[in-house]
Amino acid sequence: MMRFEHIEHLYWLAALLPLALLYALYIVWRKKAVKKLGDIALLGKQMPLRSKRKHVVKFVLMALAYTSLVVGYANPQIGKSFEKVKRSGIDVIVAVDVSKSMLAEDVKPNRMVRARQFVSNLVDQLQNDRIGLIVFAGNAYLQMPLTSDKAAAKLFLKGMDTEMVPTQGTAIADAIKLAMRSFDEEETQHKALVIITDGENHEGDT
Repeated sequence: MMRFEHIEHLYWLAALLPLALLYALYIVWRKKAVKKLGDIALLGKQMPLRSKRKHVVKFVLMALAYTSLVVGYANPQIGKSFEKVKRSGIDVIVAVDVSKSMLAEDVKPNRMVRARQFVSNLVDQLQNDRIGLIVFAGNAYLQMPLTSDKAAAKLFLKGMDTEMVPTQGTAIADAIKLAMRSFDEEETQHKALVIITDGENHEGDT
């Protein structure tokens, strides 16, 4: 089964008709111009290497190129069938505090390592869900957009440390706002935000 995403763009193929007409008029004009120079048969003998089909080939190639551009712009799509898929997972964004206070060793080996371990275990438990990562200290940054790629999530986790955000602090409110912007706006359900922090919010606007 084949369809075009923008089938209306195929109307541009109609431009080939006036182009073909212009080409035919050009050929007629060219023959008349040559006749003014002298006998066509005699001129042909004087120019034995002249190509009689060069202009035809050029027009055909240009027409094919134009047709290919129009068809490509219409975006042909090939598939067997359309299937409505029912969503079964949720979107989870994990916001991790990477301020210097997360280096405290009141939990072994320290808060930062334990936070990474927690997120890693959470990633392993995800089934049909998507996960995104936010790091925050004095500011919040989207480290990884929502994805179902667990390997990518583990890779980003390995590089997560307290040197990622230059501005110190614990701007939990910024992390929450960034998470809200990072979720799919059209999806009104199936969303979860997990915040991992030592709880020392210095901004007071959570």
